[in-house]
Amino acid sequence: MAVQLRRRLLTVEAYHHLIQAGMFDEDDRLELIEGEIILSERSEPQPDLALLRPRADYYAGSHPSPEAILLVVEASETSASYDRDVKMPLYARAGIPEAWLVSLVDKWVEVYREPSPVGYLSMRRILPGASVAPQVFSDDALAVSEMVE
Repeated sequence: MAVQLRRRLLTVEAYHHLIQAGMFDEDDRLELIEGEIILSERSEPQPDLALLRPRADYYAGSHPSPEAILLVVEASETSASYDRDVKMPLYARAGIPEAWLVSLVDKWVEVYREPSPVGYLSMRRILPGASVAPQVFSDDALAVSEMVE
């Protein structure tokens, strides 16, 4: 008789309890994606960089909520398709207004804006030689070549 295995998905709260209980080493590269713990080459999803709204406790008391996040940046050497196909739609569904995917191999930046329940409605690829600015700091452009070197 075959045993039917049931997948159990975790909440963000349960995931944090596991971390606090010491279930994982601090060097483990983990992410919580759609309730599943993923061991990945890079490190709930955890972007490589997040630009947050200022808060008095500097987020020491809790992780930022999606409403507190102005921009997330994923830097990729080997995981661009995973970041694009899995993480970008998650960020969009959470309402994160802007996300960047920086390809360190191909030397470009994909800029995602206009989040919706089905993903970002706008995507532009910015190539070396050009610059891009976050929506919230539109006067502060960053050169793509500086980001990918």
